[in-house]
Amino acid sequence: MPDIVTAKLNNKMSSVKSNSPEIVKDPQYFVSEESLNKYSPEEQVDRLAEELGINQKKLMWKIDLWVVPPFCLLYFLSFLDRVNISNANLYGLSTELGLVGNQYNIALTVFFVPYVFFEVAANYTIKFVAPHIWLSILVLLFGALSIGMGFVQNFGGLVACRFLIGVTEASTFPSIFYLLSTYYSKSESQRRFSAFFSCTALSGAASGAIAYRIHDLDGVHGLSSWRWIFIIEGIVTCGCAFLLFFLIADFPEQARFLNANERTFLKKKLEILTGTSSAFEIKNKLKDVLKCFKDWLIWLPALSYFGLIIPSYGYAYFAATIINQMGYTAVDAQQHSVYPWLCAFGLINITAFVSDKFQKRLPFAIAACVIAIAGLAMVLGATEAPRIRYAGCFLAASGLYTAMPLVVCWAALNNGSHIRKSVGTAWQIGFGNIGGIIATFIFLAKDAPVYKPGLATCLAAVCFSIICSFAYFFTCMRMNKIKQTDAYKEHNKMSSIKSKSPEIVKDPQYIVSVESLNKYSPEEQVDRLAEELGINQKKLMWKIDLWVVPPFCLLYFLSFLDRVNISNANLYGLTTELGLVGNQYNIALTVFFVPYVLFEVAANYIIKFVAPHIWLSILVLLFGALSIGMGFVQDFGGLVACRFLIGVTEASTFPSIFYLLSTYYSKSESQRRFSAFFSCTALAGAASGAIAYRINDMDGVSGLSSWRWIFIVEGIVTCGCALLLFFLIADFPEQSRFLNENERTFLKQKLEILTGTSSAFEIKSKVKDVVKCFKDWLIWLPALSYFGLIIPAYGYAYFAATIINQMGYTAVDAQRHSVYPWLCASGLINITAYISDKFQKRLPFAIAACVLAIAGIVMVLVATEAPRIRYAGCFLSASGLFTAMPLVVCWAALNNGSHIRKSVGTAWQIGFGNIGGIIATFIFLAKDAPVFKPGLVTSIAGVCFSMICSFAYFFTCRRMNKIKQTDAYKEEFAAMEEREQINAGDRNPNFKYLY
Repeated sequence: MPDIVTAKLNNKMSSVKSNSPEIVKDPQYFVSEESLNKYSPEEQVDRLAEELGINQKKLMWKIDLWVVPPFCLLYFLSFLDRVNISNANLYGLSTELGLVGNQYNIALTVFFVPYVFFEVAANYTIKFVAPHIWLSILVLLFGALSIGMGFVQNFGGLVACRFLIGVTEASTFPSIFYLLSTYYSKSESQRRFSAFFSCTALSGAASGAIAYRIHDLDGVHGLSSWRWIFIIEGIVTCGCAFLLFFLIADFPEQARFLNANERTFLKKKLEILTGTSSAFEIKNKLKDVLKCFKDWLIWLPALSYFGLIIPSYGYAYFAATIINQMGYTAVDAQQHSVYPWLCAFGLINITAFVSDKFQKRLPFAIAACVIAIAGLAMVLGATEAPRIRYAGCFLAASGLYTAMPLVVCWAALNNGSHIRKSVGTAWQIGFGNIGGIIATFIFLAKDAPVYKPGLATCLAAVCFSIICSFAYFFTCMRMNKIKQTDAYKEHNKMSSIKSKSPEIVKDPQYIVSVESLNKYSPEEQVDRLAEELGINQKKLMWKIDLWVVPPFCLLYFLSFLDRVNISNANLYGLTTELGLVGNQYNIALTVFFVPYVLFEVAANYIIKFVAPHIWLSILVLLFGALSIGMGFVQDFGGLVACRFLIGVTEASTFPSIFYLLSTYYSKSESQRRFSAFFSCTALAGAASGAIAYRINDMDGVSGLSSWRWIFIVEGIVTCGCALLLFFLIADFPEQSRFLNENERTFLKQKLEILTGTSSAFEIKSKVKDVVKCFKDWLIWLPALSYFGLIIPAYGYAYFAATIINQMGYTAVDAQRHSVYPWLCASGLINITAYISDKFQKRLPFAIAACVLAIAGIVMVLVATEAPRIRYAGCFLSASGLFTAMPLVVCWAALNNGSHIRKSVGTAWQIGFGNIGGIIATFIFLAKDAPVFKPGLVTSIAGVCFSMICSFAYFFTCRRMNKIKQTDAYKEEFAAMEEREQINAGDRNPNFKYLY
């Protein structure tokens, strides 16, 4: 013990000679590196835990309990408020607002414009505003906007609300991933990431379930049921925002639920296991942000995520509509849209568990993509078999939403510094969400009931995501090899951390001496650090999981619910009542993605300046209010306006959540957490259908159609949850209120140890740092992969209920039947996340999920005469797509090693990926009903594209791992200034890309 911890070293640490007036380090928690260097990383962590009196299992449980559940709740709400427009549309949103042509698609698209553009900036804000403040404010805002969606009277109001929701949600997703990556090591991450990401599935399920029930409110107080969807969900979201304010975990360095020893252990554990320093206190410059964009390890996950976003948003927005087109009534379509989401929820978490178990990302991401492709193919092909098409929804939802957290978590954990985590995660999600814009225009009313163009686009997008995932995999593999070369190592002098930057601020009280840990393995270093700081790692992990993940799950649940409930509303007569003609409904869907894509990175960057709990809760309140406003739109203009504003408010939610989660969890811990929150998309999809199913009874209440009540009710719930999320959302670990000083220190150093990079949370990034991220294929490939998944995912989300309706179900029954695939997806998301974390692999699971999705899509596509087979295809599609999405996002998020790269990379992956959402909105056209062949074929192509990108990402990662081990690379890296080394994050030779 004495040789590990020196009570007061008075700056005698030979390894850390601070020349900066801003650097402050407290020797009380400085663990000597000599005593650890002789051990393996795992042994170092164990010995560190022993030294600090940390029970690692208890600490992990503590983190899991404190961190993951709030993020799960947050993302649940975010996704719920984001996709509930699909449920509202099923209940007559388009009809009542008089939407014509592509106005509905425009309303969907406009969400993605701010979502994409604000992703990085919003995600960056949580470095300056405590995550629990920033994120809870965002939840409050998009909850309020969801409520506002219930009162929109025309297309303009609808677009305005959707735009603002896109703004408020832009930071949520990358911020969650960013924060989670600071709490969990790579081996711990996937389950956590997927647990929160699985909330997309739960949110999707909830969206359908709520819409199903809200149908009974049609006419209450003169409001249509679709308005009640927005109002009720907005109110719940606003209420949850206040809860999330107290629940959301900040960064480990600030975590209130961690003591000083736990913070120190957690920080050092991650440093040991990753080989990097979190550098939370470093003030980033714009050039640090731009530098991230020069890295392919930022771009590849963003491209992969982009490939997933198109089908995932296509599913989220049009699932209820597609299910409705399968022959179900609008109400039944809402109900039936729930089940694929629930299926996706299960698959997300199962995959995350397995992924973490094997510490693999690519296999599971690919598998999820394959499942999504299968599901999309079923929806596309089984034009005369509604059950097969519906079964395809299960596969599509499960595959897409299982793959997404895998991709995001993968990238988030591979970003080693705060700057790379912040930028990388935000960019992955922001860029990826460009796919959301695409998703809104690939499911057009004229293509109903088959939606062939939309489904075909989704298939293509998933395939693109697979390609990008493989590219990212090989890039990571290559970089791992490069970093082991002597030349590369000589460039890296991070072990001595000789500060040359006057901007670096480090507190010796919470810095563990590198000499005492280097002789151990990263895992041993983390254990010894925990021991030194008196950290029980399991308790800390539970604490983080409870504080961080649930609020994000709720947030994204609400976000996705408010995003896709338009499909449920459409099934109840939105298009008819608003007088939408031609592709106007698809335009309303598409317009959501325009700001969602454009503002993704910028919004995600903001969380480095505005506390995540403030920023995200504000966004939730805004898109909740806009959702309410959607319930009162009277024409196409109002609908488009609301959808556009929702896109603005939701732009930051997804990448911000991923960004934040990546700052709490290591690579091995992340996927389950990422997928747990992402599975909320499936739950939100299920809830959307279930709510729409029930809201059908509200038709005529207060003179409002049932589709209006969908928006109003869900918007009210969202606004309510926004207030709750303000108190629940966790900020970055460095700011986390639920962590004590030791816990913050441990968490920060743990991630630095495990990733081999410094988080550089405190570095003030510059524009050139952001631009640099965009020059990196490791940023682009995950975004492309996510893009490939987004097409079928949003195609499913928006048109699942419609497709199910076309299978022969009534609109009401279609709402109900749309729930079950979402629930299936939710389960698969979390199962896959667990397995992915278990094996520490992402690609195999992502590919498997894509294959499952493809199978589901094919079933829906082919079984035109077999409704049951088509319906079964919905299960496979939802499960495959929404399982693959978190795999892809988590994969990329974990591979972004710094705050700037996490922020930009995640935001770009999600922002760019959501361009696929634009495609998704125009590939399922009414004229193609009931088969929607073009949409299904496009969806299959999207999944295939996602698979290709995933493989590309895989090989890029592997290649980069090799490159970083070369002497030349190490020498080049060592020649860099310290702040550049820290911002480089995952480019550190000690950082190994996950694949």
